[in-house]
Amino acid sequence: MIVLCSVVISFLLLSKKQAKFLYSILFSVVLMGYVQGMFLNKNMGILTGDSQVWETKTVVINSIIWLVVILALVFILMKNDKVTTIVTVVSIYLCMVQMVAVVFMIFTGNTNSNAKFKAFTDKGSLEISQGNNVIVLLLDRFDIEFLENAMNINSEIAEELKDFTYYPNATCEFSRTSNAIPYLLTGTSRPRNMSELEYTEYAYSESDFLKQIQNAGYKIGLYTNEDLVPEKYRGVAENNNDDIKKQCGFFSTIFTMMECSKYRMAPLCFKDYYYYYTSVISDLIDNKEIWNIDNDYPFYEKLMKKGLSISKDTDSKGKFYFYHMFGTHGPTNLSENMKPVESGSVSMEEQTQASMNIVLEYLKQLKEIGRYEDATIIITADHGVQLDAQYYKENNVVDRTTNPVILIKESKGNHDKMVVNEKPVSQSSFIPTVFEALDISYNGSDKVFDDVIEEDNSERTYESVWGDEIDIFAIKGDARIKEN
Repeated sequence: MIVLCSVVISFLLLSKKQAKFLYSILFSVVLMGYVQGMFLNKNMGILTGDSQVWETKTVVINSIIWLVVILALVFILMKNDKVTTIVTVVSIYLCMVQMVAVVFMIFTGNTNSNAKFKAFTDKGSLEISQGNNVIVLLLDRFDIEFLENAMNINSEIAEELKDFTYYPNATCEFSRTSNAIPYLLTGTSRPRNMSELEYTEYAYSESDFLKQIQNAGYKIGLYTNEDLVPEKYRGVAENNNDDIKKQCGFFSTIFTMMECSKYRMAPLCFKDYYYYYTSVISDLIDNKEIWNIDNDYPFYEKLMKKGLSISKDTDSKGKFYFYHMFGTHGPTNLSENMKPVESGSVSMEEQTQASMNIVLEYLKQLKEIGRYEDATIIITADHGVQLDAQYYKENNVVDRTTNPVILIKESKGNHDKMVVNEKPVSQSSFIPTVFEALDISYNGSDKVFDDVIEEDNSERTYESVWGDEIDIFAIKGDARIKEN
């Protein structure tokens, strides 16, 4: 588009010399974008939803490379007409490389518009079993910092959660969703010599947590992204669908590809202007049945329009609900008055309030249909805010603490106000707590949250992943103190 506009402008408005100058700048910028995407995007870390921060030295060096190369190329192109042949050859080469890649994808990719896919849907997400229910409301990256700030701003949150026990001295096992969800749903620790990519399949192969729930006569609703559960283990969930049609709009796909390309080719100093997150990709799929952890607002809309209802199913003993929502992850996308906003345009305080509005509305409707009192409800996170491993290596102290929210309402549990329990807990207590609530025997060594001893000084661990690097932190004592 830029090239086309440049050609039109130069043809209509510019002199020959001015047009040559414009082409020289355009060629230099495009060439550097190609070089950036192919060779200079090293150690960029992971698109976590937050703004990326690089060392000042790295940004300065990258900017100098861009400036020097562009100025040098423009100078050479303006002074030497013979270089035009080289520019033409290089331009044709770059275009051919991109065209070959596109043609290859067209002929080797799955372009069947009727192709079927496997995914978790929203089936049963608004229907509450008549039996014994364990309901997990998991907000992604819901750190205690966000919850406590929200309760300080809005005292009604603590009042609405008065039946819950709050465990602020908590740790998470992993820093990223891709490992944290498999850990919660299996209780399997990652062997130290195992890569992050291998862990998911291994975790489920070593655990029968979900299978035991199913065998005990309970139904299971896994409302999370399907890639967090390997295909051969998804069958335990009643909302697993092997016959899903995924379609993407042509123009929306083209524009999204352009956004991704701009981020990839931009120099470091401009990358935040073209930043994107996984929701940009997942939003391309036009199928409202598929559960997507980025779609908090669509779930809230359905909750408000259709509301919770009591399931007519009487064949099961109850149900294990595992709702995974975007929550307090960045980039922010919901205002506190529950309106979708431009990505990153509201504060995390507003995003937290919006996330809690969804949770509180769910609890309110649960009470209205008479299924709140008997249910065991866990409000939690897959992980807290990530630690900066590089900061630790440079300063020998972590930049912050990372504590996932753990709030639990036991069946028939009623309090006058929220109970704050200072016991040193970790996510290893999640599975035994769920089993106890479902009256399923547990043979492991981990304790339910409430049975952890307050004086327990056992070492807890936290794995921080940054690129290909995995750093393991040991937590001794209160997890809210950086020095621990």
